[in-house]
Amino acid sequence: MSKVTKKLRFRFKRFIREKGKSLLISFATVIVIFSLSMIVFPPLKDFIFGIFVIENIKIEGVEYNDAEDLKNALEIYKGRVNWSIDREELKHYLKSRFKWIKSVAISNFPSKTLVLYIEEQEPIVFYRNKKGILWIVGENGEILNRYYAKKFGYLYLPIIQCDKDYIPYVVSKLKMLRNRKDGSDFLKDTSEIVVKDRDSKWVVFLKNFKARVYVDPFGQFKNIEAFLRMENRLIEDLGKIDYVDISFNNQLIVKKGD
Repeated sequence: MSKVTKKLRFRFKRFIREKGKSLLISFATVIVIFSLSMIVFPPLKDFIFGIFVIENIKIEGVEYNDAEDLKNALEIYKGRVNWSIDREELKHYLKSRFKWIKSVAISNFPSKTLVLYIEEQEPIVFYRNKKGILWIVGENGEILNRYYAKKFGYLYLPIIQCDKDYIPYVVSKLKMLRNRKDGSDFLKDTSEIVVKDRDSKWVVFLKNFKARVYVDPFGQFKNIEAFLRMENRLIEDLGKIDYVDISFNNQLIVKKGD
C-alpha cells in the first residue's frame, strides 16, 4: 500500500471518528422531518411516491416471439410502486407462463418505467401435430408457441412429424447435426423430417431435391457430406429419383423412379 493511500485512509478514519456521530444524527433528523412532512402534508407523499409508480413497461431482447403478449401480462404491474415489486417472484411468474423465456433480468433502478431484459429459447424446428397444426419448438425440445404466419412468418425452420413424446429426442439430434458444417448446410435445405419411431431411419424432404432422403440418426448421420457433394450430379446423371439412402457406411443407395 502506497504512502498516499495510507494517508487518505488515516484521514478518512479520523473524519469518521470525529464527525460520524453528528452526521448520523443529521441524517436521522432529515428522515424524521421528511416522514413527518408527508404525514402533515399528504400531497407531498403522493408526489414522492408518484415518481416511482410504474406507468410504462419496456421489454428488451425479444427477437423470436411476440413481445406484446408479454407486455399484456405485465399490465397488472402498472400503478404499483417500482421498488415494491418482488423481482424474483415476477421472474418465476414470467418463466412459468411463457415457455420461450430462457432467463429474465429486471432493472432495479426505481423509476416510472419497469425495464425487463429477456433471453429467449432459440426456435429450432416447427412441429406438425396430427391435426396439421404447426407449433414452434425451442432448443430444449419444449413447445413454445403455436405458429401463426402473421406473427412468425419470418421464421424459416424445418418441420418435423413425429410422436409428441419424441420431440426432445429429435431436437437433441438436430442440435448435434447443426453444429457440423455439413449438417448445418443439410438442415438449411431441409423442409420436412418424418420420424416414425426411435428405431427407424428418418425420411427427409429437401427444398431443392425432389426425392426422399433416408438418414441414420444413430450413426452420427453418415454420408451427409458425400451426399451434399453429389446432390446435383445425382439429378443430372440419373434423372428422376425415387429415394436416396445415405445411412450405409461409405455408400449412397439410389433408387431410380419410374
